[in-house]
Amino acid sequence: NNNNRYLVIPLLSLTCTTPSQKTIDKMASVSKVVESWKIVTAIDNYEEVAGEIFFRKVFTIAPEAQGLFKMLKNYGPMEEAIFADPKFKKHASGVIRFLNVAVGMIEPDLHAIVVKLKELGRKHKTYGVLEA
Repeated sequence: NNNNRYLVIPLLSLTCTTPSQKTIDKMASVSKVVESWKIVTAIDNYEEVAGEIFFRKVFTIAPEAQGLFKMLKNYGPMEEAIFADPKFKKHASGVIRFLNVAVGMIEPDLHAIVVKLKELGRKHKTYGVLEA
């Protein structure tokens, strides 16, 4: 039966003879994420560099987010010393390491990364992070 035949594509295996336009669009989006992430990982010391850029953006968009970090309680808003603080640098680099793993999981196992991201969301909710 043709309907039970597996068509293997880069993102997932489908039980159909041809992928739908929605699936093709999703594959293209995933491919863009993976390719753009390669640009990030090509930067020397990318975990630290991208971590700083990421949190500068977070604190610019949502300045109150800085208050969620106990390690930053002695710093003023967007104080430059924040980004040199060893504990904060370690956290920021860890976020980027997690993103690197997440991007690596997108193609082979999208469901697994969704589960991990939901777990991370639940954990951060306990810290006072609000849903977007």
